[in-house]
Amino acid sequence: MTDTTITLGDATVEIDPMIYGQYLEHVEDCVDPGLIGDDGLHLEVIEAARDLQVPVVRWPGGCFADLYDWRDGIGPVADRPVRRNWHWGGDEVERNRFGTHEFLSWCEQVGAEPYINVNLGTGTLVEALRWLDHCNGTATTADVEERRRLGREEPWQVRYWGIGNETWGHWEAGRMSASRYADVLDNWADFFKRNDPSARIIGVGSSGADDREWDETVLERAGTHIDLLSLHLYGSQVIDEQDRLAVVHNPAFIEKRIGDLATRVRDHNARRGTHVAITMDEWNIRHYRRHGDQVRLDRSDPRTGVDALFAAGVFHAMIRQADVVRMANYVFLVNGNGVLRSKDGTVTTTALAPVFRLYRELLIGQRIDLSIDTAVVPTPAMTTGHPDHPVDPGELPDTLPIVDAVAARQDGRTHVAVINRSDQPVSTTISDPSVTWRRTALLTVDDHDRLDVDETDQPWQQLLPAWSITFLTTTPDPRTQH
Repeated sequence: MTDTTITLGDATVEIDPMIYGQYLEHVEDCVDPGLIGDDGLHLEVIEAARDLQVPVVRWPGGCFADLYDWRDGIGPVADRPVRRNWHWGGDEVERNRFGTHEFLSWCEQVGAEPYINVNLGTGTLVEALRWLDHCNGTATTADVEERRRLGREEPWQVRYWGIGNETWGHWEAGRMSASRYADVLDNWADFFKRNDPSARIIGVGSSGADDREWDETVLERAGTHIDLLSLHLYGSQVIDEQDRLAVVHNPAFIEKRIGDLATRVRDHNARRGTHVAITMDEWNIRHYRRHGDQVRLDRSDPRTGVDALFAAGVFHAMIRQADVVRMANYVFLVNGNGVLRSKDGTVTTTALAPVFRLYRELLIGQRIDLSIDTAVVPTPAMTTGHPDHPVDPGELPDTLPIVDAVAARQDGRTHVAVINRSDQPVSTTISDPSVTWRRTALLTVDDHDRLDVDETDQPWQQLLPAWSITFLTTTPDPRTQH
């Protein structure tokens, strides 16, 4: 058995709870029928999302957003047009049953902030501004009056607006060069803020923070008008050939890429006096299955306990960059790679649900800096969003720690989350011997990749089980006592 020591330091920056956000896109059954049926919004899904304390939700995508006409999704549902799902194609059609009012009502009932991604790819600025007016306007305009006729007298007060999605991608409708996008973004963001000063604008960052020129061009030309720059990061695994070590250590790659973008954003803010932050508004670990010589994405594959350890590691990566990472949106909330599964209005939770719920509840407030003395393992081979796209070994150190931890202080308590990424238990001490720690929750992954959840409050025995996440709490926090 190896020994680990965690040494706590000072409380430094605030952890923004928006990093525990979610994402909805009109693909397969993730929205319709995942969120809505013939009788309207699925109330069980709303209750489950409320239990998770979902802070923010991005909608309608994603790639779907750059081919979406928001006016197709308002008015009586029976009168709304059925369209092809232009991006996702195949046999998919878009019935437009879940539109702007359904989304905003859903967010209101859940208690989540809405984040709307407008159609930059094939839409116009005036269409986007009319959407803004329909949601937030108070004047007697046609779009505001239409909102009122549809039953919403008061403005929805949508704060977060994304302009573009993966605009650098060859697959994206309306793709642009960095210079072209930066100029359009600056123009659109300027008009949004002129017409609604409360709007917080999200611009498109480079693919996985791998293009410094894109990021610096967007920041330089549009940085005075945007509030956040987006980052999309995915890991992947072939389920039939799962390498558990590679999955649970994949957040090291994600942390490296977050750090790359964070450096660019901090440098820009220091030079220009701006306050741009980062949103990782798409992230997950994709499941693939082998079919002959090929691997295929399987969005319906269940989330596993190993995925839960991956998600916890991503939270740790964001918390360590909390001064600049202010939002994130996991792909997807419902169905797909989701935190929740919904079929015919009946909801089941996946292994990700307790992870999101516990971090959202406990790892907020002020981040406490810490250091860890623990054993290391050779860095495993990892992949990015597709199994054929390996992580460059040169991006990561030769070894990675088996134990990872983050800590936060809120309401006089210190909370610590500790991940054991090894197949052996680890004896662990936390530096301050005067503190009595209680274990408030323990999540462990069994041999079948299932997640066992124990939320019995009990004294901590200074042991981290194999493949586990341990949540520790002490009260009162001695650093608040004088």
